[in-house]
Amino acid sequence: MRNPSVLIMMIFLPIIMVVTFCLAFGNEAYDIPFVIVNDELPYMSDHCPPYNEECELTNISCRMLHHLSTKDTFAFRDSTDIKKAASQLNQGTILGYIYIHANFSDAFFKRLLQPVDLDLDTINQSTIQVHLSQHSFPLKSVMQKSLIEGYFDFLEDLLEICEVSEELADLPIKIIDEPQFYSDNLPAIQEFLAPGVFVLTVFFLANVLSGEFFIEERLDGTHERSRIAGVQTMEILISYAVTNLGVLIVQTISVTGLINGAFQVPYYGSFGLLFLITFMQGYCGMSYGLMLASVFTDHAQFNHMMLFTILPVTFLSGVWWTPYSMGSGFLRQFSNLLPNTMAAQAMRDVMTRGWDLSYTSVQMGIGITLIWSLLCNVLTLMVVKIKSK
Repeated sequence: MRNPSVLIMMIFLPIIMVVTFCLAFGNEAYDIPFVIVNDELPYMSDHCPPYNEECELTNISCRMLHHLSTKDTFAFRDSTDIKKAASQLNQGTILGYIYIHANFSDAFFKRLLQPVDLDLDTINQSTIQVHLSQHSFPLKSVMQKSLIEGYFDFLEDLLEICEVSEELADLPIKIIDEPQFYSDNLPAIQEFLAPGVFVLTVFFLANVLSGEFFIEERLDGTHERSRIAGVQTMEILISYAVTNLGVLIVQTISVTGLINGAFQVPYYGSFGLLFLITFMQGYCGMSYGLMLASVFTDHAQFNHMMLFTILPVTFLSGVWWTPYSMGSGFLRQFSNLLPNTMAAQAMRDVMTRGWDLSYTSVQMGIGITLIWSLLCNVLTLMVVKIKSK
């Protein structure tokens, strides 16, 4: 490690990666351009009366739009021409629009209070038509979520003001979360992705660090001079492991510190267990890097093989999407045997569910990481001994 610039980069790179992930990935979208075509009140901002807490049967569209506008998700614009709104959506200048019929309030209350034997016209007039851009799955999901939440807020508020049980607004399906592990201040997608991203960051940076320095010192003759001086193969490998462990500890501290320090990503389990999983993934990455460096003779071959393994492992490790969606049972089982899959799930269970070593997923995450580390260490020792003869 005689190149201080590379050493500094390897120390600060995980910090930069974690910071950029937390700032840019999984946060709620805001100021999405959206158009409202309200035929009940053509110019909403000029004709909607101030919001009040009285049980009124008129201007229901204004009450509902008030609840939608309290969210930061949308930047609403008003329009009186539905064809123009559709054209803007097709051209990409907006990402969606809402159309409200002229007789919405009367039809809505008729549908709410007299749901039996409704005619088709009443059903259509009491239905809000929402048109969303289909080009982006994350944006579409965010818009659907915000619209549905806004509608239920409106309906619960209306029922409460009119002294009707708010439970009528609930769906006949109740999803029970784990209340002691529920986080209000972190988006669900970021909470799902964070453990896997942290694991992969430490794993592949340790891979690069150990492999590049091993090849560099082999090419400049350090290995050969050490053997002539009587240093054994095992001693050379131990020296690399000890040297890299110092950097690895700094990387692990920086990643785990940022998890709950700077960005307050919640974790409900043991911080020591979180540190252990991260550190072991770093050690596994270091062992894998030394194995590749012992097999391939120069930087180009090492980098090609590392890239060849990074992309499949990243896609198959369940970091970006659950392994339960994989096309075949064999692929799912193969994914579980990779060095990062179970470790990422173990870290996710520790962070989001507060699990400890008594749970199988945590044991599997640590166990598979340890097996991969030992396997890479044994193969590295065998290859180096064979090549040194």
